[in-house]
Parts: sequence; structure tokens; C-alpha cells
Amino acid sequence: MTFRLLLCMVLTCAPEMVMGAVDQYLLLNYSTSIDSRTQAAEMMTYVHDKFGAASKVSSLKVGVAIIYTPKERLAEHVVRLKADLDLAKQLQVPVLIQVDTENWLPETLLNWYDPQKPGYDPAKVADVEWYGWTPDTAVKLCWRNWGTMVRVGPHPNLLSPRFQAWERGIYEALAPIVVQWLKDLPADQQWLFVGWKCGWETTPNSQYAYFKDGNSYYQRTENPKWVEADKQIIGYNAAKTAGIQTSGVLDYQHTYDVFMKIIGRHLSFLASTARALGLPRQKLFVHTIVQGVDRYNMDSQFNADSNPSPSFYGKPTNSLRDNPSFMRCLTKARADLGTTGYGIGEFNLGTKDYDTWHAWFTERLLRDPDCIFQALYNYDTMKGKASVEQALHDAMLSAPNKR
Repeated sequence: MTFRLLLCMVLTCAPEMVMGAVDQYLLLNYSTSIDSRTQAAEMMTYVHDKFGAASKVSSLKVGVAIIYTPKERLAEHVVRLKADLDLAKQLQVPVLIQVDTENWLPETLLNWYDPQKPGYDPAKVADVEWYGWTPDTAVKLCWRNWGTMVRVGPHPNLLSPRFQAWERGIYEALAPIVVQWLKDLPADQQWLFVGWKCGWETTPNSQYAYFKDGNSYYQRTENPKWVEADKQIIGYNAAKTAGIQTSGVLDYQHTYDVFMKIIGRHLSFLASTARALGLPRQKLFVHTIVQGVDRYNMDSQFNADSNPSPSFYGKPTNSLRDNPSFMRCLTKARADLGTTGYGIGEFNLGTKDYDTWHAWFTERLLRDPDCIFQALYNYDTMKGKASVEQALHDAMLSAPNKR
């Protein structure tokens, strides 16, 4: 059956084929490179050419989720964001904006430890994480396991006033650009703005892992072996800063609630900052991981200024909707906090199988009226993969636009 014929069928399909919310989104995620002027054009052109016609007639729309990492080059990202938004409007490609203030940070921001490098200030010991309750346990570096072992700077104290002031400055530079762009969009193009995502799978001791005697590696080229038993829990400084806990031992077995509160307070700060800058509450999302206990979910990802959008890396036959705790919390948050739905901050099914993807798009997205968007990480899973692209096309054309 030709694509043109399918489009015609959408316009005359039976009411029972209509599924999902007014607008739902499948977003191809990528991290913008400030040095690549063609990256956004290539991604948006691909989405426009491959899915643009279907997006106009379907309630399931395909767009892009873009991660901006300003670090020391904030002014350049201001220019890049403006250009990307202009291109999104021109090509009619929906966008989800994410500004990274967690995973890739300026080296100068947290330099409490090296007087030979820019930004050195011993007082910044308050802005990094500790593996104990006192400043002498402050960390100088951490490691990340993203397929390979990556050495990174020290984990920030997510609740440090000075660190949060830096985050606020980043948001103040970028969020108003999105607010103005959204304001200027005609009413019939408001669907192009999916939202603004705060955090990046925020999880203490995950994106930044610290190992015993980790500081000793600062002046060495080798890294410690990734041995789970050698990990040393950090998070003491944030817990102390916020008064969540100030003594005793922190670990994931007995004080898990402490880490959930740290995550929640940090993401709530980012969401409230974005909202104060003019972004609509229903377009704000926070990104961490889903929990199986109600109080953990409520503490970490439900707040009065945003919607949750945890990651999902489960079996294709399941989804976040199959997590009873998350759904109970969503119901409660709708009533108590004004939550309007949820997103999947990142996911990937890890297959090229048409049937698996088609079932996911129809059963796990379109038939879930609470799910606003899903961000597909490693977009090359779809780009250029005919079976996956076709599965998405077919799902889109089974769900006509309800506007």
C-alpha cells in the first residue's frame, strides 16, 4: 500500500482508530555540537522529509529532542538555540529542549583543588560532593560508565547555593529565547514546542561514580577498575546542605530516601526556575529514573512546576504504565500538583524488528493517553532503518489528527 493511499485513509478512518492524546510525540534525541553547523539541519531535514507529511495529519508527531551543553561557551549556545528554533519553525519539526547543567560542566566551576588551573577557590569545596560529612572528604574527580569508562570532574553538590546560582544563570540566558519563540508562534503552530526538560537522568552515584582513594588518581593517567564493591557513596554534602541528614552513614540500602529527596529538590529548583522565566508548567518536564516505591517517586520527580519524564530501558512488552507505583503517583499528582501527563526522558528498544516497534508505538504510546512524548536515544536506531521507519509511519497513519 502506498504512503499516499495511507494518508487518504487517515482522513476518512473510523472513529475507533483514534487513539492517544491530542498531540503525542516520538522524538529523536541528540546532543548538539556547537562546532557543527550542519547537525541540526541534517536531523531536522531528515525528520521533515521522512515524517513531516504524516505529522501534519496524525496525532502522533515526530520531532527532535536537543541537548545543549553550554559549559564555557554560553554565548555561542544562545546563537545556536535561536538558529535551531528558527529552523524548527521553518521545517515544521517539533522540538524538546534540554539544557545540561549536570553532566558536562566547566572545569573552572568546581575547582576547589588545583591552584595551577583557572577558577581555583578553596571555598568551592562546598560546591562539590563529599564521601563523608566534612570538607576533607570532598572529591576531585569521578567516573562515568557510558559504554566505556570516562573520567569526569567532581560531582557537583546539586543543592549548593552557588552551584544553583550558576544553573540559574544558564537558564536565564536560554529560556527567554524559547519563551519568545513560543510567543511568536501562530496558534496553529504551537504544537511545534514539545517542552523543556530539566535534568539528565539525575541520579547521585550513577552519572558520577567515585571509588575508594579516588582522589589519588587526579595526578595519574590510569583509572581505577570499575568494581562495584570499590564504589564510595557520595551525596553527603547535598544532604547536609539541605538539612536532609547530617550524621550517620548514607547508602542505597538504608537511606535511599535521602538520595530521592536530593534529586527531587534539585529538579524542583530547575523546574521552578524555568517556570519563573515564563515557560508553561504543562511544557516542563524533569528527568530521572522511575522507582517502585510511591514515596521515592513522589520525592524525586513529582513537583508543582513540572511533569515527570523518567527513562525507560525495560522490555518492549512493558512500559512506565506497567509500574503501579508510578501510575498511582501520577494520579495523585494530577489532583494535588497540576500534573498534566508524563514523558519518557530516554528509551531504546535495541532492535530493528518491525513488529516490535509497531506494537510499541501503537500499544505503548498511542494507547497511553498520559504519555506526551518519548525521546529515542541513539537516533541511528531509527535513522536509515527502513523497518523501524515504516513501523512509525504505519503507527502515525493509524492515529489521525484530532484538531
